[in-house]
Amino acid sequence: MGLIIFLVNRKIHIRLHIGGYWAADGTYNGGETKCCRIDFEEPTFRMLESMIASGGFPENMNKFSYFPFGLVDQSRKDVCCDTDVVEMVNATSVLESINLFVVGADDPYLDDVLIGGDEEE
Repeated sequence: MGLIIFLVNRKIHIRLHIGGYWAADGTYNGGETKCCRIDFEEPTFRMLESMIASGGFPENMNKFSYFPFGLVDQSRKDVCCDTDVVEMVNATSVLESINLFVVGADDPYLDDVLIGGDEEE
C-alpha cells in the first residue's frame, strides 16, 4: 500500500510595510504599506523574497520582521529562514493577517535595534 500525500493550498494576508527604517527607539518610520495575499503549499523564506522582487522593490529590502501578537512592542521577531516563516504563518492562523515590516540590509539603525545598542551621535 502506497502513501498518499495531499498538498493543501493555504493563503496568508499580509500588510507589507516596506521601504522604511527602524529608528533608534525601535519604532518603524517611513516607507509605504501594501496589502498582499500569498498563496502557498509550504511556507518558505523564498516566497517572501519573491514577493519583494515581484513588487519592484530594491533587492536590499531583505530584513523581515513581524510582531506575533499584532502589537508593535518588544515582541518583535525577525524572519531569517524557513523555520521563522513557518512560525510567522502559524501566528497568522490566530490573527488572520499579519503586519510584515521590511527594511534594507543597510538600515543605519538596524544593529542598534536588534541588539539594543545606543544611537551614535
